Amino acid sequence: MKICFQTNVINAKAVNALKEALSNSNNAIQAKAASWALGEIGKHSPDHAKSLAESDISPALFNAYKMSDASPEGKALSVKDRKSLKMIIEKCTYLPSLLPILTTLFNELLEKSSSDEKDINLMKCVLGRFANLLPLNSEQKKY
Repeated sequence: MKICFQTNVINAKAVNALKEALSNSNNAIQAKAASWALGEIGKHSPDHAKSLAESDISPALFNAYKMSDASPEGKALSVKDRKSLKMIIEKCTYLPSLLPILTTLFNELLEKSSSDEKDINLMKCVLGRFANLLPLNSEQKKY
C-alpha cells in the first residue's frame, strides 16, 4: 500500500514543527510557509484534518490569522492562514476541535460594534461544518 506524502509528514511528527514555526516565528515568510503547508496537509482527507485537529493546529492557525498586522507581509499571512484554516475546517470531522474557533469568533463578533466580513465568513464555514456533520453522528451531538 502506497502512503501519501501528507501521511508521511504526519507520521514523522513534522506537524508539531510546523505548528511551532507558525506560532513562534518572527519571520512572516516562514510563518506563511508553515500555514500553507498545514493547509495542504489538512485539505487532503478527513483523517489528515483530524490528525491536525488532534495536534491542536486550528487554534494556532486562528491565532496567527487574528494576529496578522497591516503590513503587506501580514496581510499575505492573514490570507494564507484563513485559507489554510478553511481547508482544514472543510475536511474536519472532529467537531470538538472546531469549538474553540467557534467560541472565539462568536465572542469577538459580540464585542465588536461592526462585524468583520472575514470573521463572519469563517464563522459560516465552521457553522456549516457543524450543520453537515451533526445529523450524521449522534455521538458528536453532545458537543
